[in-house]
Amino acid sequence: MTRRLFVNCLKVSILTLCLLFFQVAFCQYDFSRLDSKFGQYEQSFGKKGKLAVMVYKDGKIVYTKTSADFLPNTQEPVGSCSKWLAAAVIMSFVDEGKISLDDKVSKYLPIFATYGKSYITIRHCLTHMTGIKGDDGTGTSGGFKSLEEEVNSYANRHDIQTNPGTAFRYSNIGLNIAARIVEIVSRREFEQVAQQRLFRPMGMRSTTFQFDYDKGQSPSNGAYSSATDLLNFMTMLLNKGMFKNKRILSGHAIEQLEQLQVKPEDAKFTPKTVQGYGYAFGAWVAEQDNSGKPACITAPSLTGTWPWLDLCRGYAAVIFTNNTSLWDEKKTDFTDIKQLIDDQIPCGN
Repeated sequence: MTRRLFVNCLKVSILTLCLLFFQVAFCQYDFSRLDSKFGQYEQSFGKKGKLAVMVYKDGKIVYTKTSADFLPNTQEPVGSCSKWLAAAVIMSFVDEGKISLDDKVSKYLPIFATYGKSYITIRHCLTHMTGIKGDDGTGTSGGFKSLEEEVNSYANRHDIQTNPGTAFRYSNIGLNIAARIVEIVSRREFEQVAQQRLFRPMGMRSTTFQFDYDKGQSPSNGAYSSATDLLNFMTMLLNKGMFKNKRILSGHAIEQLEQLQVKPEDAKFTPKTVQGYGYAFGAWVAEQDNSGKPACITAPSLTGTWPWLDLCRGYAAVIFTNNTSLWDEKKTDFTDIKQLIDDQIPCGN
């Protein structure tokens, strides 16, 4: 064998080995079990079996499966997932120093001081610890024409149930107060601010806050989005505030969004389906690691949508449906899907 032929053969061998290596690298996740059970979940979830599941890991989408007529960019209401999005918008103002988490709400909304609620802070708002009593389990039942009118009602028509910062009661009240502060500081409606600071920079074209205050639809629960858009949002969180080389939020803001703010045992009222979870800013801490740090953060919604970040395994995923009021009865199916994904992505991988 001549030297040139030997060198060429060596190059071909090395290339073949590289191709085999990368083939293994790119095919390391086997979601065949999830594929085989997708039809079962498809019938279980949603109206007429509409379901989408997407997984992001290591800079790319590693799994996508949807119902035939339910595309990844199909827009649907996402209910309480709105709180996670709203909290991120609010944290962008903290990043810029325009507001502080420990600012008193009354600094921007003097009506709260007028009615004896001057000790409530923005941090209390983001963690459902304002102490303000709601009309029901979510906060208010609607009947308003604007966010300003709704938030003013929290000041002048709602009693203080517990001292601010002493009790966690999940509701729509706190996030709506903080969103109203954003409107005052920016002199723009919350939807416009969210589009400018969050949705457009991340290509979330199917995401919007379509408020109807008269029906109780607000920054806390009024967002519409898609599986792709929610995955983009969580990609930014997973990448410490970066999305496609664009800085959306600071690393410090991401740390605060993910930090455990309320321990499960300290919660006075939580929805049945998330009992036992802790709370961060706008989202739940479903799992913690051995050191007590958040390992899985999620924002399940009664609309059937369930996005989550698995910080231990370094991936983001979303289960997206078009149904309402099925979270309680289908929680087992949601957790089954997560387990099938977790089985393919070991912790620390």
